[in-house]
Amino acid sequence: MLVVLLFLGSLRKSFVIGLSIPIAIMATFAMMGMSNLTLNIMSLGGLALGVGLLLDNAIVMLENIFRHNEELEKSADDSAHEGAAEVSSAVVASTMTNLAAVLPFLLITGLASMLFGELILTIAFAILASLAAALTLVPKRTRIEPVKQRV
Repeated sequence: MLVVLLFLGSLRKSFVIGLSIPIAIMATFAMMGMSNLTLNIMSLGGLALGVGLLLDNAIVMLENIFRHNEELEKSADDSAHEGAAEVSSAVVASTMTNLAAVLPFLLITGLASMLFGELILTIAFAILASLAAALTLVPKRTRIEPVKQRV
């Protein structure tokens, strides 16, 4: 979160992303549990890769929403709705591209399948959870009207 704070330069923006991370991780754990995956080094590695994608999706969504709010001077509700709608297709397309890049590895058989199956499934679950968080949680959390500074 410190890296996100340094990059974004805003405590409020970092807080929105900080709320999305644990929720997406819990969603990933839920999908892992439904698939009977265990928590081991390989699945934790997949989870770490998925969190990186969550940050990418959330930052793209968040920056566009804040651009609508600050530069275009729209209300918080309008900024969240229009800013999210503007980039949602790009976020979905990039996420699905990442998913399409890892899913073919599930077709591998033999020892490689035993070694990397949990990693690939965990990455796929984390990618899906990151997409859901970016499309739902980030726009919802930014709808709170920012406090205007007094002159």
